[in-house]
Amino acid sequence: MKSLAWFPEPVPAWGSFSAQGLRGVLGRPRLHPLAILVRETAQNSWDARLSRKTVNFSIRGMELNSDQRAALSEKVFVERPSRGLKLAKPLAKKDLRVLVIRDTNTVGLGGPVRADNAKEGCANRWVRFLLDIGVADRVRIDGGTYGFGRSIAYNVSSFNTLLVYSRTQDELATAESRLIGSALGAPFSAGGKRYTGRHWWGRESRGAIEPVTGTQADKLATAVGFEPFSSDETGTAVMILDPVLRSADPEQAMQFIAESITWHLWPKMVPVKRRRPMTFSVSWNGRDIPVPDPGRLQPLPGFIRSLQLLREDAPEGVTPDGVEIVTIAAQRPKTTLGKLALSKFAYRTRQQSASHTDDDAGDAIPVQASPFTGQSHHVVLLRKPELVVSYMPGPSLPDGDLQWGGVFMAALEHNEAFSRAEPPTHDSWEPETVEDRTQRRIVNIALRQISSHVNQVYRPPATETSSSGKSVVRVANALAPLFSGISGQGGSSGSGGGSSGSPAGRRDRPRVHIESAKPLLHNDVRASEIRFKVTPSAKSSVTIVDITVDVAVGDRGVNEGKNRPVGAPVPSILEVEGPLTVTIHDADGCPLTSAAGERAITLVIDSTEETEWRVLSTAPNETAVAFTVEADPESRTASAEASL
Repeated sequence: MKSLAWFPEPVPAWGSFSAQGLRGVLGRPRLHPLAILVRETAQNSWDARLSRKTVNFSIRGMELNSDQRAALSEKVFVERPSRGLKLAKPLAKKDLRVLVIRDTNTVGLGGPVRADNAKEGCANRWVRFLLDIGVADRVRIDGGTYGFGRSIAYNVSSFNTLLVYSRTQDELATAESRLIGSALGAPFSAGGKRYTGRHWWGRESRGAIEPVTGTQADKLATAVGFEPFSSDETGTAVMILDPVLRSADPEQAMQFIAESITWHLWPKMVPVKRRRPMTFSVSWNGRDIPVPDPGRLQPLPGFIRSLQLLREDAPEGVTPDGVEIVTIAAQRPKTTLGKLALSKFAYRTRQQSASHTDDDAGDAIPVQASPFTGQSHHVVLLRKPELVVSYMPGPSLPDGDLQWGGVFMAALEHNEAFSRAEPPTHDSWEPETVEDRTQRRIVNIALRQISSHVNQVYRPPATETSSSGKSVVRVANALAPLFSGISGQGGSSGSGGGSSGSPAGRRDRPRVHIESAKPLLHNDVRASEIRFKVTPSAKSSVTIVDITVDVAVGDRGVNEGKNRPVGAPVPSILEVEGPLTVTIHDADGCPLTSAAGERAITLVIDSTEETEWRVLSTAPNETAVAFTVEADPESRTASAEASL
């Protein structure tokens, strides 16, 4: 069996992307890398499905035996770079682990094996997956494109190296097996030449690299640990070498992967015309790791019914079993953006979610596979491929025995607009990133209407004054993802220490009046803004104003994090603006030169006149932000709260 040739990509005269740049295109996604790996590879498999076939998708983790390790070192990576990519140490591990992500009943990576032979308007799957990284080729494929999302496979490898084994027929007369090695290292120079850091191992042909094919590919694939494809199978298998599981217990990581499959891919487990679109399996060293059934994993059963009704194109209204179907539409131009299905259902005790602890981080908080904990109060956002984009939070029900859930399915005619609103990881809709104005408006309107409707249906009635004497104002789009062009107005004011029927009585104490509270973009980053007025007491020229920003929970904000969801990202203050120069203290009373980065501050306002203030805070993704503003001349408190 002949060993593979090594081909590093030279930097052309006109320049090129560096491999390091390609690894970084995912940015800092909010999801765990293993969850992103599940989502991205499953989408690639679904996009490559054979017509009227159930896609079989598996993730197999294992430690390679000595023969398999020898085949890697002596047949695949015989030639190695001297710099830019460190292969020797990981390949020498006696406990070298791999993850093999495999699909069948798919077309495999077909088409030309050279980028210069790619055909315009064709899928060109081999070229798009392995060569043209990041090319947004708008072929008619459900998920959009391979795009940059598959970079996660390289990122999960400790040395950013993959083996890709595929069996495809595509336009060929007979099915063909293909195998190639690929890596993304650091740029380097050798022999007076510069190289991008991209590497391939295969068969050198006409100054480029191509995969080994046929029997040689099958034999080498089997030797290094791939499960061979049968003669009548087509599909693709990607081996991630030395995956960064960051867990002393690899089985725990595989359990996290198995449950992540259910949370992010459950629509593909719900039968269509009595046939499941996809099947899933996970294993570690040959032992099966169960993938939870969405019909038994709480609270997903409540979402499944909504999806089934949307698939049936159920008419608007309320079904006999209590599911509300709502059309989400725009008026200018008049067009249907999608349909929303919502229902209440009983709260059932949830099983403990599989968790993943980063052992490399010491005291890191375990990350759960479940996107949320406790009661369901979310809308699952979907578009054409029916892969979960995200769980959009809404108001929680005050009755702990009830919860609600829903599914929004984007209209097929607007699939591209929603696709363009997705980041490389496809895990949110961010309309502000869409260049086309019409498409941006479509996504904005859809998100706004979804948020407005769930707030109208499920938000508990706001109380004018709480038992603590605090007035509360909430914004209509309080728990919606933050996006440009939407604002909320508040008119809440409060005063502490009892009530008085006369204006003079109210002037004995300071007052806080919230003028507005809204999400916005600050330097192209999501933020939350509150504007409020402080009216001082007639008896004091100095007003102490305490400002706190935190996560909003249910109908109220949280106080000092007592009810904050475990692991929830915490907002912090960005800046404070007002008409006066004031003294600022932190929560411990220590003076500050800037409020930036604080969660709680105190302003000492020396004025007998009413003053207007603006506070800007960060707005973590899918987190509702609560502001609390309290004014106190001595020991009595005036306060108001706003959440958005």
